[in-house]
Amino acid sequence: MNFRLYILLLSVFSFFYSCNNEDIDEITEIRLETPIIQNLLNQDFSFSVKGNNSEDITDKATITVNGEVIEGAIFSSSEIGYFEVQAIYEEMESNIIEIEVVAPSAYVQNVLVEDYTGTWCVNCPRLSYAIAHSKEVSDKVVSVGVHAFDEMEMEGYQVLTDEFSINNYPTGIVNRDIIWPFPEDNFLNTATDLTGFDADLGLSINSSITNSIVNMNIEIGFNADFETPLNLVVYLVENGLIYDQRNNTDYYGGGSTIYDFEHNDVLRAMFTGHLGESLPTNETISNNIYTLDIQGSIPSTVADEGQLHIVAFVTDATTKKVINVREVKIGEEQELQILE
Repeated sequence: MNFRLYILLLSVFSFFYSCNNEDIDEITEIRLETPIIQNLLNQDFSFSVKGNNSEDITDKATITVNGEVIEGAIFSSSEIGYFEVQAIYEEMESNIIEIEVVAPSAYVQNVLVEDYTGTWCVNCPRLSYAIAHSKEVSDKVVSVGVHAFDEMEMEGYQVLTDEFSINNYPTGIVNRDIIWPFPEDNFLNTATDLTGFDADLGLSINSSITNSIVNMNIEIGFNADFETPLNLVVYLVENGLIYDQRNNTDYYGGGSTIYDFEHNDVLRAMFTGHLGESLPTNETISNNIYTLDIQGSIPSTVADEGQLHIVAFVTDATTKKVINVREVKIGEEQELQILE
């Protein structure tokens, strides 16, 4: 080979290697993240900072709140209001996140995620992992797995897939209003941004089982007047079901099959219509607590009555959007989530 040509090729190779290596290792942009954007007075917000190469640089970055530098990556306030948070690293500025500090109101705001899934679905572990991670971060996330074409399929599940036009698996619907986005880089915010402490209504569920009949007493407390009609939906879900899960992701250790995968929050029965039962309009007023009793039969598909939970949620009857949701294991006592 001509010596000059050799030197030229070597230089070109070195240039591209250097560029590619720089693309991988050098940080050119930074992103500020937080699992929650609303919290109570004197409660902590936590932040993390990542480079565009996925490196966690929280300890190296400077974080400001309303332009003032804070110590570390934790912030709390004794004053209510909105605050703008930003990170700075080597003269690079991150995105701005607006957080809110609120005074306690009557009811805690939870969020519902309905996960349309199946053991045959190779991409379903993506959404299952995202939901599990969100629930690790926040105790205000409630999930329900609606299985199709597998051993955990609930009889009559098609009424849900038809109602919400489910054609792809997985599909996650947050509060029957938002489709969970993919890729799931910011999956925490999809659910946790909708939680908080300023709900206009709250729920409590107390239940027991007698001869495979679930007896439920549900309270709905109101912190505002509702002019729109409201519906109540009640689900029966089961935890701890073990079935192999097909997989085409890196989650849960990767591999084409996740053996003996534990499926939780599996929908087993609907104790109301899929769009719910109407609440009396004269009861949906501020400072009122409406109480009702519901019964439902446990289907024969349930594997373990000790693993059953009740999920109850109130929706806007017109838009179908979930206003608030609550979950409890059958037999456990529960009170309205009232904050003093």
